[in-house]
Amino acid sequence: MAIRPNRTVALLTLTSALVVGGALATARLPAVDPQAAPSDRRSGPTAAVPPPSGPPTTPAGGSVPPSVGFSASLPPPIPGWTLIFHDTFDQPVAAGDFPAVVRDRWDAYPSPWRDTSGRGMYAPEIVSMHDSMMDIHLRTVDGVAQVAAPMPLLPVGDGKHQRYGRYEVRFRADSLPGFKTAWLLWPASGVWPRDGEIDFPEGALDGSFSAFLHHQGAADGGDQAIFPADATYDRWHTAVIEWRPGICEFFLDGRSIGRSTVRVPNTPMRWVLQTETALRGPGPAPDVEGHVLVDWVTVWSHDG
Repeated sequence: MAIRPNRTVALLTLTSALVVGGALATARLPAVDPQAAPSDRRSGPTAAVPPPSGPPTTPAGGSVPPSVGFSASLPPPIPGWTLIFHDTFDQPVAAGDFPAVVRDRWDAYPSPWRDTSGRGMYAPEIVSMHDSMMDIHLRTVDGVAQVAAPMPLLPVGDGKHQRYGRYEVRFRADSLPGFKTAWLLWPASGVWPRDGEIDFPEGALDGSFSAFLHHQGAADGGDQAIFPADATYDRWHTAVIEWRPGICEFFLDGRSIGRSTVRVPNTPMRWVLQTETALRGPGPAPDVEGHVLVDWVTVWSHDG
């Protein structure tokens, strides 16, 4: 069953629009060995984890859309879509400084709001950017699980919401019982379940994840389509949501895992990397600690 944001979460203050410019893309290489763990990591990455591939780049002489975000490279154009946001986290941000020092392109659910289960507390200070990755350092502090929900700011509409779009994220995570992701598109109206919800990847960090599409006009949270990805968080993956009028399709590592044409949500939504405590079970034990790593995120608007 999909997870929704805490109903008490109000619309966050809109910040300045993103600055755009133009440049040809260049090849991007991983900044560090992706298997090297931070020195304070207790549950290091699983052996034989494949490295981040980075997004594809445009050949020399090709045309690219405006550069958005802080990135040394840009993905190539995709017919039917316009690039509006791209971040490969090449600007270091220390823990405690997020999202303040990147307020032109990132926001987050603030502390002291509780997460969906009520066992976790949103704490944007656990988010940092280093080695060209976003790092969400999940752990328990003073008996309260620390979680985070970063969201990119977009140069469209009100800066957070758009109707339809293509959302890409490359990620991996330590196996952390009691924590999960519910990276989702949440309706601007805040009216749930009527205006639907789109989640991918969603699942427990010590298990597998799936994609969920909550139908437009739903009367309860169980009115949804579910598409299992048959994958776990302990390896690098690229997840893509393609949300178009009347169609939503989910891709994992370049392979479609399912599509829906039934009552697809049709109102503006915001994209949130909502990382939180599990709804079921006792929640994370006090000694469970580890990291969710994000190599890059990209957002496209739909040209239709």
